[in-house]
Amino acid sequence: GSGESTMANQIHRAKEQGARHVVSDMARTSLDDVAVLNEMRRRFARNEWFLSMIHIARDGTVTRLAH
Repeated sequence: GSGESTMANQIHRAKEQGARHVVSDMARTSLDDVAVLNEMRRRFARNEWFLSMIHIARDGTVTRLAH
């Protein structure tokens, strides 16, 4: 879906900029929390570049992924 491709683009851009940590705050987006978190998990599992990813859901739930 669009959430997956949007998150994929954000992650790609973060890596190009040299970021090793990514934070996704869903407070002001219409993207689906679950779809974005699943995409983050999938990309984080396949990529050793990123040291951590943090997902903040609309309800305030924080999920931290770390190697």
